Amino acid sequence: MIREFLKKFLLLSLLLLSSCKSVAEHNYIYTLDFSLDRQRQFPDKRRVVDELNKGFKEELKSLGREFDKERNIPFDVFDLNDDGVEEIITKSVDAVICGNYDCGCSILLKQEKWNNVVDGMWCYDGDMYVLKSKTLGFYDMATKGLRRWKGKTRIWKWNGSKYEYSHYILEK
Repeated sequence: MIREFLKKFLLLSLLLLSSCKSVAEHNYIYTLDFSLDRQRQFPDKRRVVDELNKGFKEELKSLGREFDKERNIPFDVFDLNDDGVEEIITKSVDAVICGNYDCGCSILLKQEKWNNVVDGMWCYDGDMYVLKSKTLGFYDMATKGLRRWKGKTRIWKWNGSKYEYSHYILEK
């Protein structure tokens, strides 16, 4: 009886693992580009991120921590809800912010002002993607892990007011 249970459990486990999709199979439409060349194309968005950066530096200083003044928070833009206004996606990459763990991201949505519409989105040290799929009118997002989260890609979906973690997929 235990042997039969183990066989069924093993078969089910293999079936579930084989059904996992990679990010490529998840049909992404854009890989976020946090390069300086890309950022230079959006000076108006750079000003918004710099204001966010300024407030963040002041908050860190009040906690007795220093932030590398020469390093800006990298960002990219993408219209996540097809309203004609590109949202700003930031990726924190400074050791003061990330420590030994993964770095956080922000997704800034222009409402009356720029608002962060994600809680606890970890960018890992890998790529970020905009997926073809949508939830409630917003494109789904994916964050791919390398070091500690190697082989796992987290999927983030819009819940009507913010992006939240949905599930992860294992890379084949």
